[in-house]
Amino acid sequence: MKKLTPILTLFHTANFWADANSTGKEIDFIKEGSLFQLLPEPSLAQRMESLGGYVVQTGHFTRLLLPFDFGITPPAQAVDKLPAQLLFYITAPDAAPVKASGLNLNNQLLFVKPTAPAADYTYNKRTISCKPCGAAAVLAAGDLVPYIPADVSLSGIHSLIQKPLGTATQPLDLKVTIDATVIPVVKDEDLKAVHKALHEVRFKTAAISFNRASDNSALKSFAKMLVTPGLLPAGTIGLVSIPTAGLTVNDTNPLKYADLNNYIIHFPSFQATISLTVNTRQFDGAAKLQLDGVDVPGVVAIDHPQMPNYKKVTGTVNNYKIYLNKLDQVTIVTGAKKNHMPVNPLNTYNPATNTANITITK
Repeated sequence: MKKLTPILTLFHTANFWADANSTGKEIDFIKEGSLFQLLPEPSLAQRMESLGGYVVQTGHFTRLLLPFDFGITPPAQAVDKLPAQLLFYITAPDAAPVKASGLNLNNQLLFVKPTAPAADYTYNKRTISCKPCGAAAVLAAGDLVPYIPADVSLSGIHSLIQKPLGTATQPLDLKVTIDATVIPVVKDEDLKAVHKALHEVRFKTAAISFNRASDNSALKSFAKMLVTPGLLPAGTIGLVSIPTAGLTVNDTNPLKYADLNNYIIHFPSFQATISLTVNTRQFDGAAKLQLDGVDVPGVVAIDHPQMPNYKKVTGTVNNYKIYLNKLDQVTIVTGAKKNHMPVNPLNTYNPATNTANITITK
């Protein structure tokens, strides 16, 4: 008798949602709403459907179920008909969660596989063991890679290398090297050969370089570049590749499958420097400046050089933890009076300096 059985559950969690869950170990700490979505690549979804399986998606996970026949051994005959790699897009309907992770996408995508040792998480008040996807248990900058569509256009190549594709005498003078495949591109139709070579390494990483065809001078090279299909789901920030061969599908006890083959995408959090400048008439010698109810150290207040009767109040907070649900607010305390001003450090955060420069005029 066949029974629909989970063969894989891919969870996501984050350290940056709330300080009460700063390790991200409680997957469903936030009961409603979804920070991210994990979408099966369309051909995988179609294959699941053709095999009589289902894809279940919630705000916390995506699960694949296939019909298992527990009257035979092994029970999971249908798994043999799945692709060698199970692919999922990581999408973010809102960009704010990505910023709060501290991961600077900058024309890159996450590309992760299960490599780290299994770790314990809590879901639905139960402890479950999950295999993290990424180089380590928590995602980091090293999991980001530049990417190129398999159907890249000439203008797309120009955007990648930021240099002319031709010379003063030759409109196209380009050579594309994809791993060991070298393709001269000196006329428009040569791009078809580039597309063919890229399509062969789609959903994988390749070493890709761009040179002049005439003299082999270097234009730009990428040691590792993810090759994607031409059209990505809206809000795509990454891709997960899970080898089918790594799944445990030979257990003859159907009850055990709820605890087998759990994977997780674990987003980090980060700390930033907050540089505050408050232009105000409300600051006197006894006043205090606070960030989230904590006194800002080393505050300096001077007469404002451009605004008569105003004070320019400055202060810096180091190692400020960014949380999405934190009530970020600057407060001027004068005696018993507190004047609160909401702020959002992510709006002015500069990854290059790891600093959010916040200026308020009140």
